[in-house]
Amino acid sequence: MALEGVSINTIQLSDCAVRFRWEERPDALVAFRGLNLDCNDFRPGTDCSVTLDSSLDLVSDESAAISLQAKGTIDFNLKETGLPKMADGLLALSFGAGSGRLDELSEAQGEMKLAIQPEEVGDSGLRLFRGNEDLGSIMVNGPFDSNRMEGRLSIKTTPLKRPILNLVATVSGLDFGGTTLSSDMTVDWAFGGSMVSARGKIEASNLEVLKGEARTPKTAFFGEYAFQYNQDDGSLLFQKCQFQASSGGVDWLTGNLGSPVILSWGDARPGIKEPDFDLRVKDFDMKAWASFFQIELPPGALSFDAATSIQRDGRLIISKVHGDFKGLEFPTPIGRPVVTDLEFEFAARLEEMKRLSVVDATYHC
Repeated sequence: MALEGVSINTIQLSDCAVRFRWEERPDALVAFRGLNLDCNDFRPGTDCSVTLDSSLDLVSDESAAISLQAKGTIDFNLKETGLPKMADGLLALSFGAGSGRLDELSEAQGEMKLAIQPEEVGDSGLRLFRGNEDLGSIMVNGPFDSNRMEGRLSIKTTPLKRPILNLVATVSGLDFGGTTLSSDMTVDWAFGGSMVSARGKIEASNLEVLKGEARTPKTAFFGEYAFQYNQDDGSLLFQKCQFQASSGGVDWLTGNLGSPVILSWGDARPGIKEPDFDLRVKDFDMKAWASFFQIELPPGALSFDAATSIQRDGRLIISKVHGDFKGLEFPTPIGRPVVTDLEFEFAARLEEMKRLSVVDATYHC
């Protein structure tokens, strides 16, 4: 048990400062100032409360930063597992003046609300707003028995736009420009929490990522999924997985699972027929998307078709890939890059989720 035997009379922090920095992003900073926290009589199965009052500085780099004030009280009762039996309260968020890509959060307000009861999760989550303008929210609610670990929760996001997306991406330094993101998911718990099912969809319009002078093409994305995790027999069943992305009205990414597939690492052998997953990429501009993937990619357009067969309940995955690079650039010692088209094909085998081998690889320019 995570909290078995834990009993703390008082937890108190007064006017503390806590800073977080990242080695790969030395300019980024998350810092608590004037942190005050009080919690009394903390032990599993007992009602207690925690009060928080703190300033928080979020710095992405020298041109983008914002500060906010968080204040509120949460009443809670934790089980010995560490999961909440009850949690109820509100943290009020108040943003100051922002700069750079965080300026659209200037003078915004927010609420982080918890309304968890033993047999139900009321409207809980995060909502940001400025006056009557809704800047986006992520909310959870639904019937849920925390003792039996059974129920159904709905997780919805109202359209998330640049202010919230850039706030989440503070440390990465990415700017999501005109992106609008929304999602809808339903999660079911059954058999004491040993079986978890989820289904939902995610949609993005005008998806773009800016970093410095680099900007990705504006993209529309839509995806649907459904899966079921069974802890008892050690399996993960994908019932649905399909997605597509397009720019300028042209689909450049599609993926579709032809029939349900099960990945099993336990002793069970469900014996579902061998499904196929088809993935197609057409004229993917690698240089334009390099900032999104946070890696260096050479100029060129990538296209490929990948037909994947999933066998032996996921213990053997075989993928056959055929594609080409157009306008691929290679640097040379004399400074003038070599530009060429490259066609390739190969087959890959993944066995027992451990052994990966690539065979029958060929290419020509």
